[in-house]
Amino acid sequence: MQAWLWRPTVQRDRAMADAKSCADCLRIRPAEAFHKTRGGAGRSDRCRDCIEQRVAAYKADKQQQQEALDAELIEFLSAFPSRPIPGHLAEAFSRFGRERVPKRQTRRLSNRPHMTRCAGCGEAVPKRELWEYRPGTRARYCRPCMVRRFVERECADCSQTKLTREFFEGLRAVSPYCIACRQKREHEKHCPRCDRTKPARDYTRSGGKLAGWCKQCSVEAQRQRRAAARSRAG
Repeated sequence: MQAWLWRPTVQRDRAMADAKSCADCLRIRPAEAFHKTRGGAGRSDRCRDCIEQRVAAYKADKQQQQEALDAELIEFLSAFPSRPIPGHLAEAFSRFGRERVPKRQTRRLSNRPHMTRCAGCGEAVPKRELWEYRPGTRARYCRPCMVRRFVERECADCSQTKLTREFFEGLRAVSPYCIACRQKREHEKHCPRCDRTKPARDYTRSGGKLAGWCKQCSVEAQRQRRAAARSRAG
């Protein structure tokens, strides 16, 4: 083939290899009309003209939004001059050259104490008036009720209020039973089957503790179980 025949074709192919199609305007433009990507390894998908148009449209949209916020702020200040500025109008407020207002209004702490109800006297008292075990930990009772609980207690058996020294003191805490009821519980026990309180000698011991039922009720229950088993077998 003659040189004058293939030389224009090669030049056209080389020019087409350096050209690129824009994703917005869909025009085939030379590579110099596109921005280089980060690192310079390639070219962007949109040409320079289309990118400039996009930037101009974005700036115009932001300007319209700012003007709308300014108009809303002016209307708000004219209607409610003494109220705090809403968060979405804080930026517009700062553009007027005034003191900048935070976007989110902080909650003001109230001087009114937090009220709670005492579990002893049932009255509503400030939370700081509750008994404090250690810093940051408070009881459910106010100070007078807690002092009264230290000095006086109610027995779980006889339901009488007595001084703390009249209660049996265990290894870890004070017993819920007074000394008299504690001694009575050691020498007597209530049988739930016959619903009678009997002395400790009427109970069998298991592991050093009194059994749940008295001896008579245990024997009767055992006889009933044996009779039921013989009736099923017969």
